[in-house]
Amino acid sequence: MRTRYIYTDKLGSEQSEVDKPVTLERWEQFMKMIWAVIRPESTQRVIEALEQNGISAMTRLNVTGHGTEMGITAGAIRYSEIPKEMLMIAIQDNEVAKAVNIIKSEARTRTKNHPNDGTIGDGKIFVTYIEEFFTIRTSGKTDGSLKA
Repeated sequence: MRTRYIYTDKLGSEQSEVDKPVTLERWEQFMKMIWAVIRPESTQRVIEALEQNGISAMTRLNVTGHGTEMGITAGAIRYSEIPKEMLMIAIQDNEVAKAVNIIKSEARTRTKNHPNDGTIGDGKIFVTYIEEFFTIRTSGKTDGSLKA
């Protein structure tokens, strides 16, 4: 029987389960995946802002879907699949807050009457731990830390 260790973030939320104790130094080097689903017209602005702040490795995907707005209606036609773009960003744990703040700031739709508020459909950001990843070129498997 293996002993499993549960690690939590600074607010006490359960974050990850690993096979051996992880030192704080190693834990800080774990990676997370940011999944940002945003409006297509915001994507280039978000990417440029991330790159200006040293975050340049990402994958960009065209996706469709809808959130709580359940699509849009134009005249008699209802569109339930709204075009969006998704950015997948694998990043060090200690860089996540900076990246999320940049995405929120750059992807938010600003209106004349409410310059600090976004609008429905601006998007969502999801953050998850990367348990392990594989480098195809070298066939190498690693755990979710950058030192592997």
